[in-house]
Amino acid sequence: MFHIKPDKRSQSSAALITKGLFTCMQQKPFSAITITDVQKASTVGRATFYRLFDSLPDVLAYECDKVFAQIVARQKQVPDLTDIEAQRLFFATWQEHSFLLRAIMDSNHLELLYGTYRKYIPVLKEILSPNISLSEEETDYAAGFVIAGVVSILTTWVRRGEPKAPEDLAGFFRRAIEIINPT
Repeated sequence: MFHIKPDKRSQSSAALITKGLFTCMQQKPFSAITITDVQKASTVGRATFYRLFDSLPDVLAYECDKVFAQIVARQKQVPDLTDIEAQRLFFATWQEHSFLLRAIMDSNHLELLYGTYRKYIPVLKEILSPNISLSEEETDYAAGFVIAGVVSILTTWVRRGEPKAPEDLAGFFRRAIEIINPT
């Protein structure tokens, strides 16, 4: 878990730690990186690391949460956002953070994407489908389906190493849904 306070000092230290981790990941696999490696690369003290993060995967979780917050903020800026626009914006934002996606995949911590997405379900539901009434159970199952699809599209995009446009990724997502439900 991460424990980043909203003050400038904590934010700055967290950014240095993230940069240090990403630097280390360019030199060796995630599984071989130690907190000492990140500490040295980031110039942040060990006590500061542990004040902000419990473990190295928590650094990736923190960055993942920041990306989702950015997606939500961008979606709130667009009045009457359509599903297609929301999907394009989602994939466009992740394309800006493709290194984080690669880091998550390289670290074998895809659960970070699932977990962060789950945290943002209430906000995303409010933005994207405020007039659809679903029970808590229906929301849970629908969210699970969407999360799995989105994570699959993102990880396939990274694995294939193709510079697809956000519209293409959104199209793949919509096409997958059409294949499942050909009405």
